[in-house]
This record gives sequence, structure tokens and C-alpha cells, in this order.
Amino acid sequence: MTATDYYKEAAEAGNPIAMYRLARTYMESRSKRKHAFRLCSQAADCCLPEAEMMMAEFYAEGIVVRRSKDIARMWLERAKIHGHPDADRMMQKLESKGILDRLR
Repeated sequence: MTATDYYKEAAEAGNPIAMYRLARTYMESRSKRKHAFRLCSQAADCCLPEAEMMMAEFYAEGIVVRRSKDIARMWLERAKIHGHPDADRMMQKLESKGILDRLR
């Protein structure tokens, strides 16, 4: 059994960490990115800060969803509340580059 197989099994059982890790694995394949988004969304809904950061990336970059500065910012704020150490830095980086301001 591969690590991906273990992640799938645990994700199907409702483990948010497995959902997040499987989503990260699926991001490597363009054809699986929509599934990655769904898994990541489920993990983020469980308040997993890493998944919340990844959701911000989906919306900031427009990966399988329409770009949205408001939604990207909301996910970054949630990640910060839930203790992700890089949430502030990512928010500052996006704002300093004007990325969040250019998004619609």
C-alpha cells in the first residue's frame, strides 16, 4: 500500500489531515485539481490551518475557482486565527505585491 492509499482510506473515514495531504498530492496532477479543491475544502471546514492556507492559495491564484481577494483574505484570516505561523506573512506578501488588490 502506498502513502496515497493510506491517505485515501483515512480521508474517506473523515480525517481532515489525510484530506489535506491527499489534496496536496492531487495538486501535482492537473486532472485531479478539482478533487484536490473538494478535499481541501472539507479539511478547511474542520479548521485545519494548513488546509485554510491552501484554500487561500486556490482563491488567490484562481486554481479551479474564480479568483477572489475577499475569499482568499477570509481563508488567510481563518488560518491565522487557527494558529498557522505563515498566515500573516502570506497576507503581507500578497498585499505588498498588490495581488489581493488586483483580484476581483
